[in-house]
Amino acid sequence: MSTEPPPSGKGRNVIFLGCVVAAFAAILGMVAVLTVVIGFGFWAQRGSAVERPAGSRPGWDRFVNSQEGMGEPARTHFVPFSFEYPHSWYMSPGKQQFVLAMKESRHGSGRNQYTTLHESLEVSWYTAADAAVPEPVASSSLIQRLLPEHLTHPGDYRKAREGPTTIAGREGYEIVLQNGDHMVRLVLLPTGGRYGLRLLMKGGPASGLRSAEDLGTSGELAEVLATLSVGR
Repeated sequence: MSTEPPPSGKGRNVIFLGCVVAAFAAILGMVAVLTVVIGFGFWAQRGSAVERPAGSRPGWDRFVNSQEGMGEPARTHFVPFSFEYPHSWYMSPGKQQFVLAMKESRHGSGRNQYTTLHESLEVSWYTAADAAVPEPVASSSLIQRLLPEHLTHPGDYRKAREGPTTIAGREGYEIVLQNGDHMVRLVLLPTGGRYGLRLLMKGGPASGLRSAEDLGTSGELAEVLATLSVGR
């Protein structure tokens, strides 16, 4: 019975090197597979996190108010609503409001960077002043109480309009203020439920609006309000 002689030192080195190369190739293959799997999972998760329903027209998205991931006190005062907005608008959900939608221009760079407001819409909630009232009502006294404090300083803003208004097919109450090229429109909109919607609109120097009464009635903000739907 014949036996082959053991490989020489050079042969053993070749075999060892081959094993190392094979093992390294196997490791690279496993890393590549894991990279693909993890990368796919990351992008799928990232896509779902930023995915927004498409609007009814090109270049627009749809915001749907949802309790999922919503913090307090917004979650407690939840009101179902939705609206569409252009891609050029910035959206920021919050805890003290349901959402802040705005369009602004950025100028400069670094420490010299600044922004110029076009238009903005902040949607939050309000409750009845009297707990015995089952549904929040909209009135002059209530809207004065719910105005942001910086808008109540005498001489800062002049009142351009106050009275009933209709948005999303619902009758509400509004006050419109102006200070130079800065405009504010506050609307209280009963929803038929426990909490009403508080719509705070602002227009800045870049809005191109001629007067405060144009805020929300012309321009892109008017188009956004035209898509507002309250309820499920």
